[in-house]
Amino acid sequence: MTPADFAQAVLRRLGLPASPNNVAALVAFQANEGGHMANAAAYNPMNTTLDLPGSRSVTKIGVRAYVDWDQGIEATAKTLAQKNMGAITAALARNASADETLRAIAKSPWGCTICANVSAASLQYYANKIFPVGKGMLDTGEGVIKELFKPRSRVAQVGKIAVGASVVVVLGFLGYRLLKRRREASGAAA
Repeated sequence: MTPADFAQAVLRRLGLPASPNNVAALVAFQANEGGHMANAAAYNPMNTTLDLPGSRSVTKIGVRAYVDWDQGIEATAKTLAQKNMGAITAALARNASADETLRAIAKSPWGCTICANVSAASLQYYANKIFPVGKGMLDTGEGVIKELFKPRSRVAQVGKIAVGASVVVVLGFLGYRLLKRRREASGAAA
């Protein structure tokens, strides 16, 4: 699933148009929130706090981790359907510009101060990223992360991690930590 897929699913669940403007707005919002990708809010790219059976709180403010994509989509749609989110759903219903919808999000109780000051177009690089399998990168589990770093005879790309024949190119903190652990395990100086 990609952020664009998630946006389209939420819009369909709400009965709202899955138009380019609406998808762009929700993708930009996901990029700002960073749920599932940059935190432990599994299946929750927009960091909603709606409590559903089986979900668990992963932050001090109550952002939830959900049990699967369907539950994350349901929670996000239910949050957007609340009366206090009316300005957001009204913008989506009339297919407002993505930037106008972001401003509605910024003014809503959901909040997103960055959303008022950034263009949705500047965040569309995020639309086609692939969400890590299962959970947020901080909650993925060492086994899955190790699998991503196994040397391969062919080049494969998963998000921002490229794995090539005996060469591992890693962007970000997770790659640094894994390489450090490997060096420590082999007795090399860190």
